[in-house]
Amino acid sequence: IDFSGENIFYKNISGNQDGVMAYAHGQTETHKNGLTHFYIGIPDVPLLKAQQVVNDSLILEKVAKGLEIIQNPEGKADLKLMLRSDKNTKEPYTQGVVTVDNSSCDIVDLAYRFENIKGKVEFDSYKAYLDFSGKTHGVEATIKGTVKEDYSDLIIETPVADVVAAYEFVYNSPLFVDLRESFDDFSDYSGKIRTKTRL
Repeated sequence: IDFSGENIFYKNISGNQDGVMAYAHGQTETHKNGLTHFYIGIPDVPLLKAQQVVNDSLILEKVAKGLEIIQNPEGKADLKLMLRSDKNTKEPYTQGVVTVDNSSCDIVDLAYRFENIKGKVEFDSYKAYLDFSGKTHGVEATIKGTVKEDYSDLIIETPVADVVAAYEFVYNSPLFVDLRESFDDFSDYSGKIRTKTRL
């Protein structure tokens, strides 16, 4: 920790928890409002651990609730956090990003697991924005949109999907139970289709 004039600098801080390394730096302006910026980086962290960091943080309680749609994540990620506070704030403002590559997870009420996921989750103290690409049931798919404590606006899109796979995805997913009767009048599916679904 360096003291320089009216500023305090936090440099080259590192630590280990459960075999996961974390690195941090930041600064505090001791004059005026005592503004503090603090940056934390956790590279190559297991996704379950990254999820636990978010879930266990009291200042991320709202965004953690929204991210409950993501379950059983597997793989590794790079996690970056920024905390900002001053003398007038009751709790720090938080921003962060989780970057993943070749990972997998389940999405609540969808029948098939998403695999080979590449993308990121950007979040702050109130909401998260998802931007993923991967495969589900052998079909290339993207997931984009926002989740909050009691709200989600996500779009799952398949640029080119096998009709049979798309049918099975919709028919077998609890989320689309109200659509099942719409498929009962059709049979002998074949070909390709582009799909776009809002959750």
